[in-house]
Amino acid sequence: TSPTAMTVWKAKMLEALFVRAREVLVQGEQGKVESLRHARIDALVSRSGDPATRGYFEGMPDRYFQGRSDPMLLEHARLARTRTDRFVVGTFASTQPDAFELVFVGIDEPGLLSKVSAAITAGGMEVLNAELYLCQREVVPGKATTEAIDVFVIRKRYEEKELDRTLRKLRSDLSSLLGDRQLPEFAAELADFEWWEWQTFTAKDDEADRDLDGGALRLHSSVELRPYQYDFVGWLDDCDEDVRPMEPEREATMVLFWRSRSLAARRDRVSPVELQVIKAVFEGVPIDEALARQIGVPLPELAELLLDHHRAGIVIGSAGGGLGL
Repeated sequence: TSPTAMTVWKAKMLEALFVRAREVLVQGEQGKVESLRHARIDALVSRSGDPATRGYFEGMPDRYFQGRSDPMLLEHARLARTRTDRFVVGTFASTQPDAFELVFVGIDEPGLLSKVSAAITAGGMEVLNAELYLCQREVVPGKATTEAIDVFVIRKRYEEKELDRTLRKLRSDLSSLLGDRQLPEFAAELADFEWWEWQTFTAKDDEADRDLDGGALRLHSSVELRPYQYDFVGWLDDCDEDVRPMEPEREATMVLFWRSRSLAARRDRVSPVELQVIKAVFEGVPIDEALARQIGVPLPELAELLLDHHRAGIVIGSAGGGLGL
């Protein structure tokens, strides 16, 4: 009933459910379904004026065609046809308001998604949704190549000049990541950072999160703690893009990922004292004088930290119930 309850992730899950249900219901008419698919591909190829686009469309699964207009599909196919090197990137209008599509087409290889995700994160782009496809296509006649077609929905928050600059940086970063040059040391951790942020945002809702202010004091189900050897939060959030250093500062940090009370994705560095508060809540230990003496921090400071985490949505339940005052 909440206006914020229908997230992008839920909408995509519902769409997938309906598509799958329809597939099951029409199994008895499979020939008809295949006929409709071939008819649409025939129409797309005819409209494109390029017979070579047939291989692109025939290599894509049925779900790729769902919710996309013919002009949108043709734009993707034209982008794929322009790839003459390891990858090509293009931007297109999105059916989602205040967003655009970033489409990556490249030769599939181990770890490709991690590298692409790392480059997108380093560019400061906010991914709202992602669809990943693999397509067998004869880029060179007589030689089939496995291509990755990754469609990212990006929040639209750029002026045209800023977007051009961001895309140039993205292509440069991808050239480094996918070329022969050695990856920077922090690339693997940056990919992990991006992956967990995405996982936290898209995680299924938990029944235990329904009553945010009632019941026993507890952590929100979306809370995830990850250790890193680099300060990615400071690098991405505290530096403007035009003055951001080429590499993050090497500093051991613990990062907390969670969904706020408004269901927005959040990330922040966690201090040792905050870790003690989170650990106490997780273990059901009261925030009282005994814990304060054990940690060596005044009780009012611990109580304020608990209330801050409660307001942020990290801790939920009855805040007063966790204070052993």
